[in-house]
Amino acid sequence: MNLEYVVVGTARNGSVHMARLLSSMGVMCGHESLFSVYGVVWAMQLMESKQPVTSPVSTFEVLAQSQNPEWFIAEQMRAESSWMAVPYLDHKCLRNVSVVHSVRNPLKVISSLVSDAHVFADDPKHLWVFQEFAELHAPVLHLLDEVERACYHWTRWHQMILDKCSVKALPYYLHRLEDGPTAGLLDFLKLPQSRIEGAFSNLSTNTWKLRDADLTLADIPAGHVKNRFIELAAQLGYPDLA
Repeated sequence: MNLEYVVVGTARNGSVHMARLLSSMGVMCGHESLFSVYGVVWAMQLMESKQPVTSPVSTFEVLAQSQNPEWFIAEQMRAESSWMAVPYLDHKCLRNVSVVHSVRNPLKVISSLVSDAHVFADDPKHLWVFQEFAELHAPVLHLLDEVERACYHWTRWHQMILDKCSVKALPYYLHRLEDGPTAGLLDFLKLPQSRIEGAFSNLSTNTWKLRDADLTLADIPAGHVKNRFIELAAQLGYPDLA
């Protein structure tokens, strides 16, 4: 399988949306089809396999006409959208990929992590495997406050993307979900501008939203974690979170 692109961000960052967006424009993109809690060895086995890779959430309407729309043939996949690919951006299996760094309003992300997913709660329930994966690569549980943990995860995960892409000199494009399909994104994907017509644009794709309201900056405990969060948010295109 010749993987050309990997879309990365944090958990609850809109990875389903990005998988459907790329697929709708003609770049077949799996969602956590290759990179998951099983790690890089599992991903490499799938990349070398000719067996179907299950990815029901990345099925887009243009692909739904196939007999089994929930299955993706690994050799036909050109992209993967997964926050769990981040720790392996400097691995040999991704040495030839181009990276789409996907970002979403940071306060909405940490709101979802805290109020919807509870990934960094003391008891994450059935999501413990995701907490374990995140903690393995960027520990946050030493912090006492769940909001601060989510905030620290957001900062460390995005910084990991920037650092690994810089060190390995990977082709890189920063994309804000709120901007929709842009001319710059199409250029990066080597697609004609005409593909923007009919491109997937539903920002609520990845929403199993349980919360009544988003967190604000006032909900984040004061200190270094909050300050670094604000600083990196501005760097990634969100200078005004108030």
